[in-house]
Amino acid sequence: MVCEEPATKREPKRAAALRAGEESSFIVIQKIESLPKEGEVVHISVFNVKIKTPSAEKGMVDKIGHLPIAGAILRSSLKERVTKTIPETEWKQGYKIWREAYDSGKAGIFTLSVSDCVVYMDNALNGRK
Repeated sequence: MVCEEPATKREPKRAAALRAGEESSFIVIQKIESLPKEGEVVHISVFNVKIKTPSAEKGMVDKIGHLPIAGAILRSSLKERVTKTIPETEWKQGYKIWREAYDSGKAGIFTLSVSDCVVYMDNALNGRK
C-alpha cells in the first residue's frame, strides 16, 4: 500500500521492496523543505539495513543517517506506517554537510526509490558502480 497523504515528520514508515534480509527496515522523515530548483525535498533516515563497509567499526552499518530524496519519489516508495521506537541518529550533521555542498553546487537530491537509494549507498561505500 502506497502512502498517498502528505508526508509528515517523525513517523516511522516502511518503504516498499527493500532488499532480501531487510524486511524490518523502515524510514523516518526528519525534515521536509521546498527548494527552488528541486521542489519538495524530504530528508530521511533509513534504519535496519545491512550495508557492508570497511570503515565501519563492525564492518557493517545498519542505518543511513541522512538521505535527501524528492518528495514525490519518496511517497511512491512508501508502503505503510509502522509502530517503531525511533532510534537516535546524527541526521542533522549529515544534513548540514549536505546543505553546504548543495548550496555550493556540489550535491543534489536522490530521484530513486528508497530501495534503489540503499543499493546506491551500498555500492558507493564499497567502491562499486
